[in-house]
Amino acid sequence: MVTAKAKYGSPILIVDDDETILEALADLLSVRGYDVVPANNGAGALDYLRNNPPPRLVIHDLVMPVMDGWRLRKEMKKDSALTHLPVVVMSALADPDGIDADAVLLKPIDITQLFDTVDKLAGNLHTDSSLSDKKRY
Repeated sequence: MVTAKAKYGSPILIVDDDETILEALADLLSVRGYDVVPANNGAGALDYLRNNPPPRLVIHDLVMPVMDGWRLRKEMKKDSALTHLPVVVMSALADPDGIDADAVLLKPIDITQLFDTVDKLAGNLHTDSSLSDKKRY
């Protein structure tokens, strides 16, 4: 079993198969003060969620290999320990209707909207953090 522990409270789990987007979001949120755990697909995210304390927020893409965002959300809904977690979906889809999430951010991501949404859903609990020691799932 692989585990990772946030240095300062609950992290934000970011899930995207696009390495550039994943690193950019992780860097932005880290600089803003959030502790971040990256995952490259829904399966890696689900592994993290089932084997670690819950994150304060899950931000995930919809279209990913291995396990897509729709399947990840369904799996989270089936698990009583995960169903309550706040979720932000990132999508390039023009019509986000029917997406089961607390918020939807359309790609390309607007940074101000990202920060406003994360601050609102994550409780605006900024902490110092670094990506350098984070395990990727």
